[in-house]
Amino acid sequence: MPRLRLVLVTYEFTYSPFSGNGILARSIAKALLKLGCQITVLCCRPCDELQSHNSHLTAEELSQEAANSLTVIPLQLAKSDGWFKLDDNSAWKRFVFDHIDTEGQRSLESSLRAADAVVAVDWTGAYAYKSFPVKDKPLVYMNFRVYSSGVLDEERRRWFDDMERLAVENASIIVALSQLDKKNLGTISDSAVGKTELLLPPLRGDMQELALQQEELDSFLPTEVAASAGTLGRRRFLVTCVARISPEKNVFRFLRFLEKAKGTLEELGLIPLLAGSSADESYAQAVKAELRRLAPNAIVLDSFLPPKSLAAVFARTALNFHPCAYDAYGMTVVEAAACGAPSVLAGESVGAWALLGSSSLCVDMPSDENELSSEAVAAITSLLRSPELEVLGAAARREALGWDEQAYGCRLVELISPLVTS
Repeated sequence: MPRLRLVLVTYEFTYSPFSGNGILARSIAKALLKLGCQITVLCCRPCDELQSHNSHLTAEELSQEAANSLTVIPLQLAKSDGWFKLDDNSAWKRFVFDHIDTEGQRSLESSLRAADAVVAVDWTGAYAYKSFPVKDKPLVYMNFRVYSSGVLDEERRRWFDDMERLAVENASIIVALSQLDKKNLGTISDSAVGKTELLLPPLRGDMQELALQQEELDSFLPTEVAASAGTLGRRRFLVTCVARISPEKNVFRFLRFLEKAKGTLEELGLIPLLAGSSADESYAQAVKAELRRLAPNAIVLDSFLPPKSLAAVFARTALNFHPCAYDAYGMTVVEAAACGAPSVLAGESVGAWALLGSSSLCVDMPSDENELSSEAVAAITSLLRSPELEVLGAAARREALGWDEQAYGCRLVELISPLVTS
């Protein structure tokens, strides 16, 4: 397998990651490094006041040789640039070559001249690529989400589609996370047709290792969860919703479920848990206030959980509720599955359905996040009462553990290699 030299351009990477984008970009770099590739990463670094936990790749996860093959060039953001957003409210205008410091510019330009290809994540990465002084290498466009999906404002939809179209038209090959996104990209630009490949994201390596030792994870439970763990008569006592607390994730739908299924949850001794960083503070405050009113015993973890805590929570989860009407992938669905917790999700409009559709409960989730039909609630509560829940969890676990970073990395190299030799 060829040892490619690649430049990875991703707005979010290992500096205070807040979404699945950062997690997946990290997995991509790790997988490629383990295959002997040489990777230079351009990413953003938030100001110190907005940094929480970093998740840098280290020699503990990689061989020393692989770790030495990674160069990270951080583009420093100011406090006024903010963080926690990937859309048009992000600092995308600053994610360009001219805003990299002098040393970083020299390093990036050198890497670009030596590279076999440039891998750009989302329209923000493609926008950054346009600013580079060297643009003569094949562009691999990694589309992690079609941003106009789920946007109701027509003017904003057109703006996202225009940005997406520029990325697509400059790309030598496009990699999408779901069949729906592949179809939508073809609608946005005819040039996407025939050069878009579907590649499902892998279960990240650290979560894979933790899932395989989940009996030993209770020491990593967040304090709020650990306090309840010993007082209930069942090992899996949580009904979780793990998602960035922002409008596009439709988190209010989880609250509608809790409202309509309150009696069943109390009868079965199940505790609601909401976990995720707050991308929209006013929205997050409204969600948390209503959650506490509807379910005073609910556990709220308003931060991006590190892998050990996330795996510990999922190992105690009976059912994971993924509230999005649309999600390009939904990595937490796969992470929950790896720990034996099946999910409720919208079906094919969530990318992870392609891997876990047969081991998930699919119900109708309209675009209005406050809608959840009585039929959907009945199906979910019926599953919670059924022995089938454990069977479904075991099936989901097998599927999730079967698609890992190595398999993903090998396939990605297979897709990129013809661009280098052509």
